[in-house]
Amino acid sequence: SAHVVCAATLEQAKARANALEEYGNLARYNRSAAAGLGACLVGTRDMIVERIKTYEQAGVGLLLLQFHPMIEGFDQFVQEIMPFVKPAASREPAIATRLA
Repeated sequence: SAHVVCAATLEQAKARANALEEYGNLARYNRSAAAGLGACLVGTRDMIVERIKTYEQAGVGLLLLQFHPMIEGFDQFVQEIMPFVKPAASREPAIATRLA
């Protein structure tokens, strides 16, 4: 699980990630909001796209992503990052064919 913090500049993205981490440290019930920051995708659109592609090349087939704020972050991801990252073709039909 990882948080996605995307901004126009790396400095802006880091500032947003730091603010989220500070928010998580305020009270115990806030920690879930910042729990995914240890393994996160923080940076510009191009940096995040490149990291996702690197994970894919390493064999990672699934990323569990979190966004803060949720709706705005998800919309930004769909509009700005997804067009540059193609989902891997489903491997299930190949597996089902081999098992048949």
